[in-house]
Amino acid sequence: MVIDSATAGPGPLPPGPAQAPAIGLQLFGVPALRLRGHIVDTGSRKALALLAWLALEGRGTRARLATLFWPDLDAASARRNLRRELHRLRSAGAEAALLSNGDTLALAPSTTVDVQAFETALAIGDDPAAVAAYGGPLLDGFDLPDGGEFDAWAAGLPAADAFLRRTVPPILALSLIHISEPTRP
Repeated sequence: MVIDSATAGPGPLPPGPAQAPAIGLQLFGVPALRLRGHIVDTGSRKALALLAWLALEGRGTRARLATLFWPDLDAASARRNLRRELHRLRSAGAEAALLSNGDTLALAPSTTVDVQAFETALAIGDDPAAVAAYGGPLLDGFDLPDGGEFDAWAAGLPAADAFLRRTVPPILALSLIHISEPTRP
């Protein structure tokens, strides 16, 4: 289901702007999946978490992903749950975000990811594009109710300030940190 970001209600997918990527994944700030610029409701935080993990870690086997997201279940039940999450992504119209090669899943190269856009902009010295790509702390406030290993993995990701200081020239880092802080009265 697509959520129109202007009305924040479900609705049919309107034609997107020509410049909007077909599928985009926002991991800076509150994570979101976008289809032609509009937020997609995947029906599950785990489906979005699956995309986030693949975007930041690369490919993963179905067995590894099933264990990551359902560590307390037996292998067959965990794999069944993984299939359900993949079905949710397909039902939401986001099947093109993933590549499946036998037992391995990966994010499709055509899926744009803000973290990758940020890192690319830094690598080529395009500070305005880096600022535009940065939307706040990585996976800001995102966790899973029964997150298990995923939450442990996410907790190990660099905190926003440390991530910025490691990857961004100091003056740009300070401006990005300032942008992501809430406005104080």
